[in-house]
Amino acid sequence: MLTTSVTICQTGTSNCATIDDVQVDTGSNGLRLLASALPASLALPAVPSGGGVSGECAVFGSGYAWGAVRRADVRMAGQVPSRFRSI
Repeated sequence: MLTTSVTICQTGTSNCATIDDVQVDTGSNGLRLLASALPASLALPAVPSGGGVSGECAVFGSGYAWGAVRRADVRMAGQVPSRFRSI
């Protein structure tokens, strides 16, 4: 499995963490990380949705995962996306 390192930052700040060994899946979109992969010092704000928090269910070959959608600045290989989207 191809892996990479991804740097996640609180939006607009230099409070960042680099997460190593993130699996690259060219058949999916977006970035999905387990909350346990992030240090406690990197609190990412939830993306609001109406009166609650946005969530997403992702289906994988062996099951599914559910989690809140969070906002962050993301860098891979030193590159920053030209257009930011919620993750």
